[in-house]
Amino acid sequence: MADINSDGQKEIIIADNTNIYVFDVAGNELWRFRTYDEGTSYWLYCMATGSLNDEGGRAVIAGFDPGLWVLNSDGEVLWTYLRPLPEEEKTEENRRQKYDRLLPYSLATADLDGDGYDEIVAVTGKGYLCCWKGDGELLWQVEPPKRSGEMMNRSWGRARLVRCEDINDDGVPEIISAISGLAVHDASGSELWGVASKGHVIDIATGDVNGDGLPEIVIASEEVEVFSNTGEKIFGYTDVGRMERVALGDVDGDGIDEIIAGGAGVYLMKMS
Repeated sequence: MADINSDGQKEIIIADNTNIYVFDVAGNELWRFRTYDEGTSYWLYCMATGSLNDEGGRAVIAGFDPGLWVLNSDGEVLWTYLRPLPEEEKTEENRRQKYDRLLPYSLATADLDGDGYDEIVAVTGKGYLCCWKGDGELLWQVEPPKRSGEMMNRSWGRARLVRCEDINDDGVPEIISAISGLAVHDASGSELWGVASKGHVIDIATGDVNGDGLPEIVIASEEVEVFSNTGEKIFGYTDVGRMERVALGDVDGDGIDEIIAGGAGVYLMKMS
């Protein structure tokens, strides 16, 4: 949900394999957009909204196989980033081998260059990190890093999550990507640090959980792990099992965030 048309109310944005739909809060359809011809469908992997230009409102960004659709708040196409597939390569095997590196699995938007408009950041099926300007220009593309550690190289490099948060308090968002570990890049795509994790990362949250005045990164994986904004592992909650979701909030009113994690059960955790 997001207020994409600047009317003061959030709209509901959903999609299936061929259409993007926008509804108002009463359930009335405002518009729909068909991304592919009748009889053709592709998987939808992710969606986001962002303020990409001076038109007002927020653009709707959808990550499909095989690419990105970017629409304005009225459902009109601003631009697409689609991978052409020659007829002889239109097989599932070839598509996965040749084009997964630009197949978006997760999207985020943030003003990375300070011009007042959001950039679009995506991580892909092969672990590439990509960044576009609001007009569709591909600014940079970072190959997946090679690492060793507790998860080894077998699954690092298939990032499925991306977040943009200012974790070092410099006024510019950093880019956090993860699946079997964490990687933090600056706005130009240069890696600041990366660490392995205990398992595939399912969710990420950021906030001050230890009262030091700096944001920490909390991940849900085979355990709940807490990292400093420089990549140092501060703590790991090992007794809760595999977690699927994590959120942060000041539950007890002491000014410090607690960790709320969910998996087979729901857990409230506090760093002492």
